[in-house]
Amino acid sequence: MNQALLKASGFALLVGVTAGAHAQITSLPYNPSVYVMPEVGYTNPDNRFGTRATGPEAGLRFGKAINQYFDVRVGGSWARSDDANVRYQQSTLGVDGLLFLSRDKIRPFVSLGIGAQNDRRNIPNRENSRTSPYAAAGVGLQYAFADQWAAEIQYKKLFGFQRSNVYGFKRNENNYATVGLTYYFDKTPTPAPRVEAALPPPPVAQVAPPPPPPPPAPRFEKVTMSANKMFGFDSAVIRQPAPKLDEIAEVLKANPSVSNVKITGYTDRIGKPAYNVKLSQRRADAVKAYLVAKGIDGSRLTTEGKGPADPVVQCTEKNQKALIVCLEPNRRVEVEDVTIEKRVR
Repeated sequence: MNQALLKASGFALLVGVTAGAHAQITSLPYNPSVYVMPEVGYTNPDNRFGTRATGPEAGLRFGKAINQYFDVRVGGSWARSDDANVRYQQSTLGVDGLLFLSRDKIRPFVSLGIGAQNDRRNIPNRENSRTSPYAAAGVGLQYAFADQWAAEIQYKKLFGFQRSNVYGFKRNENNYATVGLTYYFDKTPTPAPRVEAALPPPPVAQVAPPPPPPPPAPRFEKVTMSANKMFGFDSAVIRQPAPKLDEIAEVLKANPSVSNVKITGYTDRIGKPAYNVKLSQRRADAVKAYLVAKGIDGSRLTTEGKGPADPVVQCTEKNQKALIVCLEPNRRVEVEDVTIEKRVR
């Protein structure tokens, strides 16, 4: 390979990388493990060293991806060029930063580096050697042909800064074209499955709940109490305790809007009708007085004694005791228009 071919290959790489730079950088998974890369190639040294011939190059580099786009490498190389009576050797040790324009299978990149170079020149009867700092710039292409393997070609230029005038100049430029084989010590991690963000559901119009139905109107029913159980024979004095009357009083307290509650007393047909009417009236009045004593406004209550009117049962027994027993349902006190824990549903 001659000097023109070396420079042509470097120009071709530069064009390829520059074109790749216009493409969007892909964001595929990259291998973050440490890798090793042996390389071989050719060098074309600065002709001021006294040689125009290209020569072989060999190197060994270690690297690691810092993130999706950048790698860092450290390593060294050795190169030689023989031309007539001049033998020139250059050894380098340095660090490079690589910017990858893609992490797909074909990966163009550019590189910048710094380090130290040792230049040694042998001419008849004289040998010169000098170690100097250098800066490097390059372009390259990497091809990942397996999970842990990649091949690479690179064109790089080293700018040496001679700190003395050993060779008659204080700056030199050497060109390198290399081929490397990269091995990653670990496999590329499997990317996490991509989870598409679920779109939020469309807003649902807030519908006001229907108003609760109005409470049902209370249903009033007639409460009938046995006069035999509430009063003694031929008596209008209420026997204690009187749980039924207590229950009626609680209902009336809970429903203050209920008025015109009618209390009606009844007797059976035994005895004189006029006396029975008076007895039924006294019993109705006794029930009203009991409710008033429990806190019920007396204006809400009316009383009436009907004596033997409106009988519930009809009896024809001839025996007096049997007749009294049969007529017992007729001896009663009725409280009308009172609700006892019942509502229409």
